[in-house]
Amino acid sequence: MNFATLFINLDSLVELSNKLNSSRNVEFILNSVVLSLMGKLGFLRGGAFIVNYETKSINEVVSKGRFDRTILEQFLQDIFKEENFDNIYYISKSQNDLKIAIRISDGSLVILVFDSRVRKSDLNPEENHYLSLVLNMTANALEIAKSYDILQKTNLELSKRNQLLTTIFELSRDFSHLLSKGEIVNHIKFRILGQLMVTKFALFYIENDKIEELVNYFDNSLPNKLIEYCLSLNRLIVLKNAEQDYQNEIIEFLKENGVQIISPLTYHNQTRGAMLLGRKYIDKPFTDEDINFIQALGNTVILAIENSRLFQEEINKKQIEKELQLALEIQKNLLPKEIPSFSKTDIWGVSYPAKIVGGDYFDIILPDENHLYFAIADVSGKSIPASLLMANVQSALRLLVRLNLPLLEIINQINSIIYHNTTAEKFITFFLGKLNLETFCLEYINAGHNPPIMLTEGTIQKTKFLSEGGLFLGFQDSPLEYEVGKEYLKKGDFILLYTDGVVECTNFEGKEFSVQRLIDFLKSNSNLKAKLFCESLFQHICKYCDNVELSDDVSIVALKVK
Repeated sequence: MNFATLFINLDSLVELSNKLNSSRNVEFILNSVVLSLMGKLGFLRGGAFIVNYETKSINEVVSKGRFDRTILEQFLQDIFKEENFDNIYYISKSQNDLKIAIRISDGSLVILVFDSRVRKSDLNPEENHYLSLVLNMTANALEIAKSYDILQKTNLELSKRNQLLTTIFELSRDFSHLLSKGEIVNHIKFRILGQLMVTKFALFYIENDKIEELVNYFDNSLPNKLIEYCLSLNRLIVLKNAEQDYQNEIIEFLKENGVQIISPLTYHNQTRGAMLLGRKYIDKPFTDEDINFIQALGNTVILAIENSRLFQEEINKKQIEKELQLALEIQKNLLPKEIPSFSKTDIWGVSYPAKIVGGDYFDIILPDENHLYFAIADVSGKSIPASLLMANVQSALRLLVRLNLPLLEIINQINSIIYHNTTAEKFITFFLGKLNLETFCLEYINAGHNPPIMLTEGTIQKTKFLSEGGLFLGFQDSPLEYEVGKEYLKKGDFILLYTDGVVECTNFEGKEFSVQRLIDFLKSNSNLKAKLFCESLFQHICKYCDNVELSDDVSIVALKVK
């Protein structure tokens, strides 16, 4: 997903959410949703209908075009036959039409129907994601609208209910601005204290199987057994005889803290938390109006929390995408802009980043006409931190090689830079080679990297791993003792450098590409020029891995003596 599309979709979602949350009118909500989906998904016709789940009667609410009733009735039959329709919504779609059923807690169904799509194709992943978010917000908005409608009808009976309804409306209005959980809790604290005249209460919420006490004005923490009991409830209960009804651990807490009401917070038929309220400080029982208010308050709060979570996830995703794009740009800028050509040596390198940008890096440096340096490295970690660390390594390497320092001193200088600029868990695997272009003597140090493969041509092809060296960089500050490897290259010799993304990519059976397959490919294709070899190897890897998206960066450097 590109950033322009991401920001447009996010702006559209925010605008639509404000519309939905600012209205308690079902027709307005459905009209806004129909127009939004028609525009975003490219349908020429759309409509919304409300179905009584028991009588199966269909009432048209919004229509942008005419629809055949038999199609709606057939879709309803499919829904009623669907045994797994336990989610918020049910979707039936094809290249030309889209039918959606949204279950409402009052027992009715909302049917959204669209057809005559401009593009005769299935929805793409971006469109499916947008559709999912809109349907979640629609369900939330419809639930709030239904809760508001119930409270509005109650308001006609007694003046006190008017005050309670006003409070719920104010909360819904405040919550429509995508408040954080902390702000939501602050709002509800004042409402409970002022409206219900209760001084002791608690509110807990479960997210990703973790229990979070958002507020607790009781004297003790909520026991686990009590939390488990609250999560088993599907309706509000008023506690009257705790000693007969509950386990000892629960009884002790309820009696000591004077708990009077437990109201579960349900979201799409799942209990996601609960409110516990103590006695009123004026020592009066809770009225039916109070009970109705608590239930509506709980519904509004859980919907606000879930809506806030939904948008926070989208914002976090946008931020991650932005960071990954920046890391990718940094990584691209680290690679050589030009690769020099030589009369007796052929060298080339490529790097293909994964979606989750890692820390692969390679470099080819010609400080003078007689020496060629080539390096490949992999930083632990992902995204911007890994890219920035590799940028430091690149800068240091390009400076140090021009000072004509011994390889061991270059490696130790880079190790010191890494050690002083990273945390303890960060490290770099690194291979650095120095080739004399006159004598073709190769000196190298391998600091914990995948050993490059050296193929020697002759009557029989022979392979050798360039593994002389030592530990990875960044492990300790003091100078490290590395062995310096030395090889004398001759015509036809081939050296292949690579990162672990090459040998660790897996096919659909979960089998890795492996070092052996890499050696086999090298032997079969050593006659290719370095550039073509790198490109062919990457294509071979992609084919082996069924052309799925890379899970790790793939970097390759090939050096061949002509």
